[in-house]
Amino acid sequence: MLDSQRSRGIVPLRLQAAIGSAAMLVAVPFTSMRLIPVEPKAPPITLSEPAPLALVAPVVMTTGKPVVPKPRQAKPTQSTPSFQQADTIVDRTVAASPGETISINLRSVGGVTIRSWNQSQVRVRAILSGALARQTEVLMARVGGGVEFRTLTPPEYRGDWIDRNSFEIWVPTRFNVDISSPGGGISISGVEGRFSGNSAGGGITLDHVSGRADLSTGGGEVRVTNSNLEGSVSTGGGRAVVHNTSGRVSVTSGSGPVIRDGGSGVPSMTLAASSVSATAYQERDEINGSFTLPARARVAVVAINGSVDIKASDGDTASVEIERAARSRAELDCNRVVSRQVAGNLFIKSEAVCENRVIQVRHRVVLSLPRNVDLTVMGVSGPVNVGGIEGTMSISGNSGDINLAQSGRRSRISGNTGTTTITLRQLYAGGLELSGNGGPIKLYIGDELNALVRVSGISGSVSSDLPDVTFHKTAAADYYARIGSGWPTIYVLGHGGDISLRQYRE
Repeated sequence: MLDSQRSRGIVPLRLQAAIGSAAMLVAVPFTSMRLIPVEPKAPPITLSEPAPLALVAPVVMTTGKPVVPKPRQAKPTQSTPSFQQADTIVDRTVAASPGETISINLRSVGGVTIRSWNQSQVRVRAILSGALARQTEVLMARVGGGVEFRTLTPPEYRGDWIDRNSFEIWVPTRFNVDISSPGGGISISGVEGRFSGNSAGGGITLDHVSGRADLSTGGGEVRVTNSNLEGSVSTGGGRAVVHNTSGRVSVTSGSGPVIRDGGSGVPSMTLAASSVSATAYQERDEINGSFTLPARARVAVVAINGSVDIKASDGDTASVEIERAARSRAELDCNRVVSRQVAGNLFIKSEAVCENRVIQVRHRVVLSLPRNVDLTVMGVSGPVNVGGIEGTMSISGNSGDINLAQSGRRSRISGNTGTTTITLRQLYAGGLELSGNGGPIKLYIGDELNALVRVSGISGSVSSDLPDVTFHKTAAADYYARIGSGWPTIYVLGHGGDISLRQYRE
């Protein structure tokens, strides 16, 4: 029962482990780390950033046997890894000098955040999640007067290759960055130098940087703010924003608007020419497939630059339609979208084939899936529309709008920048979690729905047009609202936009 007199009404949905990290100075050729998951009990999640389902202690490699640090708060217990869990944490530091270069070569999807600090070192903190976490090697060393950081996964591995990684990197204030990523956002702040490379899909954010940029992404929003830059920043599809930035930097989008504000506070917008877009992406092909799935199979869609439309169907057959478009056949050849069935589960993923090449390939994915599947959608740069899926849903790291015709048995929507719209005619006992999203959240509530809405750490507004349903404020950025009997629970954590409850009408 909710106690309305309490100053804060927060019931954590996930528990996150508190773990000490290990730092190592390396001045020799590559030392790899292969990590073993251990899942400790943990304190409640914090609201400053979306928390993974479980964080675990890394294995620290020494000259002797590997040593697993003991968690500070609880005795570890064994756990069966899941592609929804954070399996390993790596924290490495190497010596570096201002003006050098870090070369980043990733073989697994993940967002990269690079910040400056006043130390003659480069530090990398990586959180590796998914079935490949224990098979992933993290290598970092000084090479040729600079620093090289890369991840490796075994080419012979044929399991479900869904990964949900994040990489935080600290470099000296004056430093160069070269990056190659198969998918995931790139963020650089407070650094002076040369920035080059590409991601197959995901946003690019440059803030308070100076120097030269030659960066591109296959799809996703790009933002250049408070900077002084030469060069170019481009996206194959998505909005491009330039604010308070000087220098001759070209910021472009293959299909989205370009919004510029020179600091006067008056933005100007240029729309991408549709005729140019149609001409530029004349090379096309299609991939079609059909798969028989067992009950409660997992289906995952990863790193798609374009739209994803999913509808539910009766029976056990999944149909897959994928359309690719590019400026040339060579670009299409540098990208592949793999549909693979492993142990009854279906995985669909876009992968970059060519190294050190800027490619722009757009996708359109249409799926018809058995309604009882468990669904994961991650790293999509266009709109995601899901209708009638009744299994669990995990939708994360996308830059387009998300539309769900219903919430599944248990749903987690996290790290998305577009508008999230969900129709809730019923809510399963597992509830619904929305954490770390940036765009508006619109929940359309059915007449018979019962739920408790708990909001914590919101920077936008809350509103309800439902009869007899009002948001009550419990702290500076915390609210709750009771719908009907007030159970199950809808959690909204660390949200950067507005939240509205609206009446659902057929």
